Amino acid sequence: MGTLDRKLWEPLLRFESRDYLTRYYHKRHDRQLNAQRAHEIGACFTQGREYFASASSASDTVQPLLLYYGIASLGRGFTLLRNSAKREESLTPGHGLTTVEWPKTLQPGISEVLKLKVQSAKGGFQEFVEAAGNGQSYAWFDEKGQLGHFRNDFGEVSLLSDGSQLSLGDLLSREADLISEYETIDMGWGNIDLGCVVALDDRIRLHFAPIQGTDLRSAMEGYNFSTYAQFSQGSHPRYPILQTLCVDLPSAGEERKKLAPMVAGQENHVGWLVRPLPNGDNIIDIHRMYLEAYILGMLSRYFLRNGWVFCEVKKGI
Repeated sequence: MGTLDRKLWEPLLRFESRDYLTRYYHKRHDRQLNAQRAHEIGACFTQGREYFASASSASDTVQPLLLYYGIASLGRGFTLLRNSAKREESLTPGHGLTTVEWPKTLQPGISEVLKLKVQSAKGGFQEFVEAAGNGQSYAWFDEKGQLGHFRNDFGEVSLLSDGSQLSLGDLLSREADLISEYETIDMGWGNIDLGCVVALDDRIRLHFAPIQGTDLRSAMEGYNFSTYAQFSQGSHPRYPILQTLCVDLPSAGEERKKLAPMVAGQENHVGWLVRPLPNGDNIIDIHRMYLEAYILGMLSRYFLRNGWVFCEVKKGI
């Protein structure tokens, strides 16, 4: 994450170009972008890149904080780009997130790090989510096992206003790329299930593959399926030898997308289904990354100053 992978950064580098910003802004807002505003937006993307570049060679104690500042800078630039009413001076001061009783949580030791909680507040994160929305592209299978792509908008992010508190564990337990690490730390699979989404003409079918030590019926309660859900046994669409627990959700056309849960890795092997957050929200990858970066950045800034804490983090994580 700390290195400047050119393939990942190329799309963002465009927003450091005034010519590209001007074209993009006009296409999106049907308005001309003046020089001052173009400079403000471009500077946010440049600053974000520089933070990431610095993080790639920084020590472990500083790297998380630099990565958070990088993400926050990119977030400010994106907010200014997408919201034509915002200017640099009109952005709400503050992170848009606040810690919840961290000293008390960490009092027993760094082993409690996954219990660290944050809460939404006015500021950068809130404005970024409002500007970015809550939709992204996903993949699903058809009845023949062919991969297809669709965009799913999960709608309003309630945690911005409902007072919900999210823990680091709530977030990391929903990251497909961190399954092995989370299992090592927490001795469980967390809030992600092996399986896939299949789009049929008159329904969405979810395949839940068995995982040793996981009660699938209990796990599926976290998805809050409607009373119309139908349960059965069936073969995985790509791996018929693999028997799965199926959940059919009747629907047709575009409405099927609204019933699909958050998914990951559908194009690789079997894939994963991601449970909603405790308050019922599904939040897209970039929002989870922002939250995770804030927690780890603030942990680095305020709680890793004492050498023993840093050593315990290294041993525990």
